[in-house]
Amino acid sequence: MCDWITASLKPEIFWVMATALLTLALAWVAWTQLRDLARTNRSDFLYRLKKDFFTEAETELVFLVENDLLLFSPSNFPRFDTVEKNGVKPAKDMITTNAVDDVLLGPLEDVGLYWELKALSFQEVYEIFDYYIRLVVENKAIREYIDWVRKEPEGEDIYDHLLLIYRELKEEGPKIRKRKDKNRKL
Repeated sequence: MCDWITASLKPEIFWVMATALLTLALAWVAWTQLRDLARTNRSDFLYRLKKDFFTEAETELVFLVENDLLLFSPSNFPRFDTVEKNGVKPAKDMITTNAVDDVLLGPLEDVGLYWELKALSFQEVYEIFDYYIRLVVENKAIREYIDWVRKEPEGEDIYDHLLLIYRELKEEGPKIRKRKDKNRKL
């Protein structure tokens, strides 16, 4: 062992070892910096996704969906008619399918796509969007619209990502809630 130490103190060996160690140290610093940058980018992505979804228009539509104040009308001019219920009269008589697509279904379809592409984890989707995905897909009027639009020529794959993440949330959600309830009782 002493011979190894003596041999490593020779300048030609010492500088090779010092360079190798310095390179490893720099690689470790670069890796930790890139890892932290990736975490920051992911957090920024989630923040922007939430900010873009939770708008005033989304809040108004979610209110209508939560209170079951929409009826899908697949007439010549497909739309969602609003109905008065329990003394609540919506401000608008009808909502266009484009508004529902742009404000609710499109962003939630994007969430499903981001999850499939692994840009979002299942836990992130569950914590931020589970309620809204289940609310929208389980709403009778919205479901009628989704089924109607999927019957259009070349429309069978419309909202595939949303429906896929919905099925996963419906299956895994109760398990997550049960685990969270168990942890709260500790």
